[in-house]
Amino acid sequence: MNLATAARYAELIVDGWIYSLSEQFRVAGSIRRQRSVCNDVDIVCIPRYSETKDLFGAITSRENLLHSFLKRYVAESGGRASFQSGGEVAGKSVILQLPKCQIDIWFADEATFATRLMCRTGSKEHNIWLASWAKRQGKKWNPSEGILEGGEWRKIGEESIYDGAKKTSRFKSEEDIYAHLGLPFIEPKDRELDWLTKNFGIPTWE
Repeated sequence: MNLATAARYAELIVDGWIYSLSEQFRVAGSIRRQRSVCNDVDIVCIPRYSETKDLFGAITSRENLLHSFLKRYVAESGGRASFQSGGEVAGKSVILQLPKCQIDIWFADEATFATRLMCRTGSKEHNIWLASWAKRQGKKWNPSEGILEGGEWRKIGEESIYDGAKKTSRFKSEEDIYAHLGLPFIEPKDRELDWLTKNFGIPTWE
């Protein structure tokens, strides 16, 4: 589908579902990068929760309200919508096939929102490039959690492993992630291989 159509679907999904059931959200993926053709609608969000507490005030259970809504929506859709993944357990993502588009919802919290937004915005080539940039500094970008530090890269067989990480740095914004790696903020529309190569070169992975 073209960008205008994908952006319109994203707007409808945000207005109908995401806005009222999330603390924070951003449309990501190829829509955010303003690609002319988009395969799906990617949204990163911090969902709202309902909590149950015991007599002493300790939380005994938490319900992801957005995930619960999506399960009800699918169950009542008469087969017009279906889960591709994440339909049983409210994990890190839900992929839902709707009548007119696929929506990928990526759950986060305040500590992980920025890095998951970075990852799910892409492009794939940008993410490989950023991970490589971190590796040159003896760090590892974990797209789901942040930047691992204090360890070392080791070659085990054909695979490179980051071993002995002493901390995971977490960030409030994408700007903070780039700055931590000594990079300026890169606009989402520029996170494509040609632009990155022209302006920064490609750091060698090994």
